[in-house]
Amino acid sequence: MTSRLRVRPLLALFVVGGLALGGCAATDPVSVPAAASAGDCPPTPIDVTIDSEVEITEAGVILHAATNLPEGTLLGAAMFREESGGFQSQDEVSGGAATFGPLQDDDGGTLRGDYQVVITMAPIDDQPAAVRACIGADGENLSGDLVTVEAVSGRAGIVAFSSLSLGDGSDS
Repeated sequence: MTSRLRVRPLLALFVVGGLALGGCAATDPVSVPAAASAGDCPPTPIDVTIDSEVEITEAGVILHAATNLPEGTLLGAAMFREESGGFQSQDEVSGGAATFGPLQDDDGGTLRGDYQVVITMAPIDDQPAAVRACIGADGENLSGDLVTVEAVSGRAGIVAFSSLSLGDGSDS
């Protein structure tokens, strides 16, 4: 079953600070691409888009994200709800897409209920050199509704926020 997930921007410091990849653990190793040449970067400014779809599998929830961010951009995704905590995963953009998951509860059971889904870009300093060359040292080449600016450093980040309902909403 595949359902469409609409992504809406949210400018919230707790999301940027709490879910930026600086504190997330990787579930898979992430490779670092070779240095970018000017021809490898999308035209600037990059009006950031993220279009997400959720796939429900026996292994758990898989989040597929299509984006126009540069190849190799490190992204993270988290699904959480107040009643039961959350799940997180990270991936790098490859071929204009990133895949997160499978995400499942601690006992491997089916996820049910209402979740918040957040996709974030890892901090600029954690991005590969090729990505920094495209987006700018402070993210100045990024634009659009999904782009946030960190209050202290003035550096850009990306936060895409949406809601997702799975099953009947009960915990059983």
